[in-house]
Amino acid sequence: MAHFLEHLAFQKSRRHPDEGLFSELERMGLQSGADSNASTGLEATTYHLTLPGSDFARAEPLLAVLRDIADGLLITPKDVEQERAVVISELIARDSTAAKASRAFMRFLAPDSIAAEQWPGGTRESLETIDAADLKAFYQAHYRPEKMILVVVGDQDVDRMEAAIIKYFADFKGRGPAAPMADEAAIADLPAPPRAASHIAPGLRPMVAVNFAQDRTALLRRSIAYSGRYRVEPDDADRRDEILRQSFALDFALAAFQRRVQDLMFGADAGFSAGGASFDHIPRAAYFFGFSFTPAGDDWQKALAVLRREADRLRLYGITEAELDLMRISQKKALETAAERADTRSSGALASQILSSVASSYVFRHPRDQLADFARVADDITTDDVRMVVQGLFHAGDHGALRQPLIFVRLAESAPEDAGGKDHDAADSMDGIMAVWEEAGDQRPPPWEMAARSDFAYQSFGPPGRVIHRDEIADFGIFRLHFANHVVAQIKESDLEQNLVRFSIRVGNGLSLYHPDEAGLMLKTRQLAVLGGLGAHDFQALAAIMADQSLSVSLSIDPEGIRILGAAIVEDLPLALNYATAMLSDLAFRAEAEPLYERGVTQLYTGLRSSPQAVMQVDGLPFVLAGDRRKIGLPESLEKALAPDREAIMARIKPFLLSDFLEISLVGAIGLAEAETLLASTVGALPARAVQPAQSLPIVPTYAENGASASFTYVGEDAGSQNVLFWPVRDAIPRKQALALHLLTSVLSIKAREDVREMDGLSYAPGASWQLASSLGYRGLISLFADSDALRSDAVMKALKALLDEAADHPISDDLLDRARLPVVEQLSRWRDSNEGWLFGVLEGLSHAPDRLIAIAP
Repeated sequence: MAHFLEHLAFQKSRRHPDEGLFSELERMGLQSGADSNASTGLEATTYHLTLPGSDFARAEPLLAVLRDIADGLLITPKDVEQERAVVISELIARDSTAAKASRAFMRFLAPDSIAAEQWPGGTRESLETIDAADLKAFYQAHYRPEKMILVVVGDQDVDRMEAAIIKYFADFKGRGPAAPMADEAAIADLPAPPRAASHIAPGLRPMVAVNFAQDRTALLRRSIAYSGRYRVEPDDADRRDEILRQSFALDFALAAFQRRVQDLMFGADAGFSAGGASFDHIPRAAYFFGFSFTPAGDDWQKALAVLRREADRLRLYGITEAELDLMRISQKKALETAAERADTRSSGALASQILSSVASSYVFRHPRDQLADFARVADDITTDDVRMVVQGLFHAGDHGALRQPLIFVRLAESAPEDAGGKDHDAADSMDGIMAVWEEAGDQRPPPWEMAARSDFAYQSFGPPGRVIHRDEIADFGIFRLHFANHVVAQIKESDLEQNLVRFSIRVGNGLSLYHPDEAGLMLKTRQLAVLGGLGAHDFQALAAIMADQSLSVSLSIDPEGIRILGAAIVEDLPLALNYATAMLSDLAFRAEAEPLYERGVTQLYTGLRSSPQAVMQVDGLPFVLAGDRRKIGLPESLEKALAPDREAIMARIKPFLLSDFLEISLVGAIGLAEAETLLASTVGALPARAVQPAQSLPIVPTYAENGASASFTYVGEDAGSQNVLFWPVRDAIPRKQALALHLLTSVLSIKAREDVREMDGLSYAPGASWQLASSLGYRGLISLFADSDALRSDAVMKALKALLDEAADHPISDDLLDRARLPVVEQLSRWRDSNEGWLFGVLEGLSHAPDRLIAIAP
C-alpha cells in the first residue's frame, strides 16, 4: 500500500489536477529520477528533491510540491488503474534471485514478523486488488504532520526558510482516523536459537551468515546520540562517558576484525573471498550482531568453519595492544578529517544522514562534537574494555550463557553431480549445518598476532624534476606545468571540499594497449595491480601503512583508458602521491594475490547473469559493440577471466606505465607552489617519458550493422525483461549536433515516462541514455530502454519504436522542449559544483582535447 501510494505521489494533485508533479519539477530544472525521486522501505516512504543551485526563489516552490504530496494528492480511480501496471512491473523487475534470497534470510531471522512477511513492494495478488478507496484511507491515516519529518539542507537563510516552511505547512492537519504510531518497544516472539537454514537458487552468489540475537535496550544504550525510550538522561555524565568508552571500544573491535579478515583473505587456502561483521535490525522484530563470509566457490563448510574460528578468536581474546593502538590512531584521524571537512559536506548526503538519524530516534551530531567525545575517553580504553564489550555480544546478561547462533547458508544451485556440480544435501538440513558449526568450535584458536608495521619504502624517485614551461588559464583558475621529463600537470585550487585534494594520473590516452578479445587480461591486470602490492610491500603491509592515513589510491582500467586515481587530505597528500608514483614504477603483481583474485572473480561470475539488467550489460552491449568487450572490461566467461598469467600481465602493462605519456591533474585545497613541489619530487622525478601517447590510444568504436537484433537469457527465476533500442553515432559530429542529440535524448526520456509508463503502464523505469565521447569526436551510443514483464516485451519494444517514429515525424512542443532543456543545461553546468566535476569534466585529458575549454567557457 505505501509503495503504491508513493507512485501516485507524482501523479495529479489539487494544484495540478491535469498533469503529474514530474512536469512541474522538470520546469524547475529537476531531472526525473536523478533530482526527484522517492523510495519506500520497511518503516517509511522518503521523497528526495534536489535543486541545482541555492536560489531561494527556486527553492521555495519545492515546499509547495512537498505540501502537495503531504495532503493534496487526488488519487483518482483512473490514476490508480494506470499506475497499477507500473507498480506490478516494478515488482517483477525487482523480484530478482538476490531479492528472493534477502527475503528468505529475513524470514529465517524473524519468521512470521510483519517486516519479514510484508515486503515493501507487496505481492502481485495484493497489488491487483488495492483500489482508490484503500489508498485514500491509507493516505489519510499515515500522511499526517505527527508522522512527517521535513529536512532542508543548503545555502539558505535559516529565518527566511523557516518562514517559508510555516507558510506552506502551518495549516497541515491530519484528516480521518490516524494509524497508530510505531511502537519502539515492539519485539517479535521468535523461535529460540540455535537455528539453521539454507536457500539455494540458480545464479545466486554464495554466502554464510551467523547472527546472534541482541538485547534491544543494551544495544540502543551503546550510543549517547540515542534519544528514544531507552535513552540515558543527559545529566548522567559518568554514565554517558561509560557509554562513549563502550561505543568506541566496540568500534575498535569491529575495525580490527575487518583488518584481520583482509589479512586472512590472502592465504592460498583461506576458504573465503570476503567477510565482515555488522549489526542488523528488523523493525519491530529483533536486533542482531553477526558475521557474513563469502565462500570460495561453493565450499560453504570451509567458510563457515573459518567464520567460527575467527568469531571465537574475537570473543575469547578481544584485540591486541598493537591493534588497539592502531585503531585508536585511525579513528582519531578519521574524526579529525570529518571535523575539518564538515563545512563542505554534500547537501544531499547531509540531508539523508539527518533524516535517517531523526527517524531512528538519534540526535544528529556534528563531527566536531564526536571528536571532542573521542578525545575525552579514547586514551582510557584498554584491551580489557574491548574484550568485555565484545563478550557482551556473545553472552546473555552479565557474561552469562553463550548466545546460540542463527546460521544461514546461501548457495547457487549446482549442476548434477555427474556434470561436475557439488552436492548441497548437507546444507539442506539444520543438523548438517549445525554439525559443521559445532565441529569447527571443538578446537580453541590461538590469540591473533598482528604483523609489525613498516615505514613506506618509496620516499625518493630521484632528483626533483624541473618545470620547463608553465601556462595559466586565468578565467578557469587552472595552471599547467610541463616538466623536463615530459610529464604534464594541471592544477586547480578549489575550496569546494575543505582539506581534500583529488588527483588523476592518466597514462597514454585510451585502451588500444589491449586487443578486442583481451577483456580478461584487462580485468586481471586491474585487480592484481592493487592486490599484488608493490615491490617493497605486499598488500597487507600497504594496508597497515595506510591504516591511519586519510587517503585512497587505485589503478583503474575503464572506457576512458588507464588511470591511477587518488584522494587525500592535504597532510597525507605526499604519501598518496608517493604511493601513486610507486605504482607507476614498481607494481609487483605478486603470485600470492592470484588465489584471492580467483575466488573473487569466481563469485562474480556465479551471479553475473542472474538478472536481465546484468545480461544486457555483459552480453547485450558487446553485441552492439560488434564483440568488443574492452568497453565493459569483462570477458564472456569465467575461464577467460582466469586464463591470463602474471607474466603476460607484467609484459603488457609495466613498460607502458614506465614510459608512455603521463598527464596528472590535481584539484582541491592546495596552492600552486605546494603542488609544484610535491609533483616535482614524485612524477616529475621519474625518467623521461613519451612526449605524446605512443602505446595506448583511443579506440574508435565499431558497431553491429543497422537493424541487427539479438535476445539473451539470464539465469535464475523470472525477474522480467530489459528491452533496449541502441542508436550508434558511428562518425565524428560537431559538438553542437552532439548537444542537440543530448537534448533529443532528454525529450525521449520524458516521453518514455509519460507514454510507456504513465499512459500505457508497460514499464516501471523507461528512459533514454546519451553516451557520446568528446574524445572520440562525439561517437558513441544513444539508447531507449524499458524494463517489463517478460510476456510484454514485444509490446514494450513496439511502444519504444513508436516513440522514435513520433520524434521523427512530429514537431516537439515548446513546453516539452523546455522541460527537456532545463535539466540538461543544469546537468551540463554541474561540473562547476564539485571537485570531481573539475577533475573529470575539465582537467583530465586536457592535453588531448584543449578545445574543451572553449566549449565550456563561462
